[in-house]
Amino acid sequence: MYPDQYREFMLVCVSHFGRNPYFMQRLGAMPIPPSEQAFIRSVLKQVGAPDDLDFDGFEERVNWNGD
Repeated sequence: MYPDQYREFMLVCVSHFGRNPYFMQRLGAMPIPPSEQAFIRSVLKQVGAPDDLDFDGFEERVNWNGD
């Protein structure tokens, strides 16, 4: 992803997720649910970046908090 693409990508994601959750997800400190992964892929497509990028891993867990 080019710097201009990343800047636009980050602005859209921060406005959607919030600043702290965005950076926590980016650092891998917070998992990204499938619905949010779909949103991220749509933003990648919107800014012209490759949308075939893979996420680091997959975890199947029960969300006891209902978040």
